[in-house]
Amino acid sequence: MGLLKSFSIYTFSGVLNRGISFLLLPFFTHHLTQSDYGVIAIFSNSIYFIIPFMSMGVGETLTVEYTNLPKGELKKFISTSLLFPVSVFLAALLLVAIAGHFFSSVTGLSIYLLFLVCLLSLFNFLSEYLFAILRNQNKPVLYAALSIGKTIVELTLAVYFISNLNQGYMGRVNSIIISTAVMVIIAVFYFYKSDLLATKISGEWLNVIFRRGLPSVPFFVMLFVLNNTDNYFINYFHGKGSLGPYALACQVAMIINLVATSFVTPFYPFLYQNLQNKEYLKIGKVLLVYLVLLVAAVMFLTLLSPLLFKIFIAADFSLSLKYIFLLSTGQMCWGIFIIFLGYLYFKKENNKLYYIAAATISFTLCADYFIIKEHYLFNWAWANMLSFLFCLLSIGFLYRRRITGVYRYIMVNRNKLNPISRKNNISRGSK
Repeated sequence: MGLLKSFSIYTFSGVLNRGISFLLLPFFTHHLTQSDYGVIAIFSNSIYFIIPFMSMGVGETLTVEYTNLPKGELKKFISTSLLFPVSVFLAALLLVAIAGHFFSSVTGLSIYLLFLVCLLSLFNFLSEYLFAILRNQNKPVLYAALSIGKTIVELTLAVYFISNLNQGYMGRVNSIIISTAVMVIIAVFYFYKSDLLATKISGEWLNVIFRRGLPSVPFFVMLFVLNNTDNYFINYFHGKGSLGPYALACQVAMIINLVATSFVTPFYPFLYQNLQNKEYLKIGKVLLVYLVLLVAAVMFLTLLSPLLFKIFIAADFSLSLKYIFLLSTGQMCWGIFIIFLGYLYFKKENNKLYYIAAATISFTLCADYFIIKEHYLFNWAWANMLSFLFCLLSIGFLYRRRITGVYRYIMVNRNKLNPISRKNNISRGSK
């Protein structure tokens, strides 16, 4: 299936998923308090603290290696890679059992919720692994069907648990657990039916995954810090009531992330193939459209949000509008960053992630602390936006020479990049 068609399906499924979620925002904001929203945000964020240690960059390694893997090696790779999430899951359970009261005091979550965080982290990894395999198998229709189905089940259960059973924020938590558990069952069934599981563990693949994935751990920790520590700081210093509107704004801004990830899903295989074939103009044309799309999405979301909030969202959450533009701009920076990241994976320069992650994590923690702790009335979203911008500038600095080379190449071939200019040149030449 072609890049444009695949991108359209992935984008459609992502937009539809997000659209369904947004259709229910009026329900959630009218039936849940700001504090409830804060608890849900901390619970969801805590899951992404464990996932980096589970994933070990398995999805990225699979994407890079997939085209060269025969069926037997693919089975060995998948079976071997499952050792990491299971081991981390057991370690996380032990850690909560030993130090659960400490983590509860820091996050405000009960020990029961902390155990659910561990379980859901494993469930999320398995379901996302299924989606990664479907992307590499170029099955966007099945991907879309499962993704949309999961969202519908999750939100339907949430509405039932909250409105009929009066479970409050636990209704949302329970709906996430059940819907993700269903996806895990489907994933295991798909792995088995597609003959993707081997009975033997490969020491060679274990070494490859560990060697390539270890640099990805700081990267995913960096991603967690970028997206979540501002929530923890707001919760810790100002309470769950203040976190509620901010968390809702973060949810709205993730629309930009959706656009970016929907593009990158089919783009990475396209990028790797054309980098191997040195088809740089093909890459340049696609990236030019992508950058315009990102900027347009940020502006559209910022301008449309006040109207949507006025019509649909409870008045208690109107403060969210204050944060949307900066949070969306931060996600736009991330959307550009992941293009560089694809090139980094292609060049197998994963060790560079150590430097990027260390610098970005340090900057983000400082920005979150000084902006959020000391300035109650200051726009907290500045910390988020500046952190994502710093992350983008960090990888840009490491690849500054290659960026300069690409810029010169584009300037020399800019008429070929612009179909309109090229058509005009041909017309003038014919005359």
